[in-house]
Amino acid sequence: MFDVFRFAWFAVRTFFGLIGLALALYGALWLFVRVDSALRGNADPDAALRRVKLYNTPSPAPGRAGRTP
Repeated sequence: MFDVFRFAWFAVRTFFGLIGLALALYGALWLFVRVDSALRGNADPDAALRRVKLYNTPSPAPGRAGRTP
């Protein structure tokens, strides 16, 4: 009978421990993003979007891309 309560206590501790771990990871990631954003204060926020658009633009001569004349 006592083992049931020990198992229940173990389950409760594990449940709250996993929730605490998830919250700690979330907080660490939030802090990392804040620090990284502060360090890159003068960075262009649209740089990644421009790189994707540049990558997706068609080449001037589709059949001859990368060839030398």
